[in-house]
Formats: sequence, structure tokens, C-alpha cells
Amino acid sequence: MFTTALALAVAATQAGRRVAVIDLDSQTTATNWGDRRASEDGPTVVSCQVARLRFVLEAARNEGADIAFIDTPAKSSEAGIEAARVADIVLVPVRPQIYDLETLPTILDILRVAGEPSAFVVINSAPIQGKRHLEAQDAAKRLGFNVSLLFSISVRPMAMRQPMAKQLPSMNPLEKPRRKLNNFTTL
Repeated sequence: MFTTALALAVAATQAGRRVAVIDLDSQTTATNWGDRRASEDGPTVVSCQVARLRFVLEAARNEGADIAFIDTPAKSSEAGIEAARVADIVLVPVRPQIYDLETLPTILDILRVAGEPSAFVVINSAPIQGKRHLEAQDAAKRLGFNVSLLFSISVRPMAMRQPMAKQLPSMNPLEKPRRKLNNFTTL
């Protein structure tokens, strides 16, 4: 989910890091977001083909980026494998619903092919009430994943307001998650 990558990238930027976001998704949602924010301080966003990922990461490093977030398409094994191969840590955002949880065994296969990098499931868009986030956490753990962060808020209001919003963490519906993201980036 591009919102996780961008929210973490903005939080890292606000913490004083030089950040690059590499968008491997052909929909270019992260890149479009970056284009809308071109005149503002924030992470640098670059659209990239999978075959060019290592070169783009090296260029980002040479330009002074000290952290990079790679946004991959949901349904591309090639992009997922290559991103996992070059990543220090792989974050797997899932919503606490069966459709997302059913993808986790395939993600494990991708991670095995990529050399088994450190991977963490991020449970996202969890309803404030109920136990779905806990059930999703248990399901991910049973498959062998670590669960790193729980968002206990639905991002639906953000999605409806996205055309007007340019900076994800500054929106009121995400004020609490922004505090969590800031704490997360300091781990």
C-alpha cells in the first residue's frame, strides 16, 4: 500500500532524514503524489522499472539519501522479489480482512526466493473497535511473520479527501497514526 510507504517517508523526512521513495508500481500512485508536492520539502519520489532498481538506489545514495522506501505493486512477483533482494527490511502492509491475509503465503514464497530478508507485517486500516486487528496479527504470526506496527484507525476518510491533501501525516484523521509513525521510525 503506497500510503504506508509515503507515510513512513514523510515521517522520516520530518525527523530530518534525507529520503527517497522508489515507485515500482506501474500505476505510479506514489510518483503522482510526489509530482503534486514538487515544490514542497519532502521525500524525493522516483518512478522506476524493476530492472533499474539497483541503479536508482545507488543514484539516490550518491545524492545523499540515507533511507529509501520502495513501493511495489500488489500483484507483481518480479517487483516484489527484486525489492526484497535489495531491502534491509521488508514491510508487508495488510488490512485485517481475509483477502489481504490470504496473500501472506505467496508473500512468504517471494521472500524465500529473495533470500529471506527481515520482514514484518504491518496491520493497516484496522477498525477502532473489535478484534480483527488481533486476529490478523495472530494469523500473520502463525505463518511465521513478525508484526511490527498496528494502525488502529481506518484510513477511509483520507482516501476520500486525497485530491485535496498533499501531505498524508498532516491530515487530522491521521494525527494519532502520525505520532505512532514518528515513534516507529526511531526504533
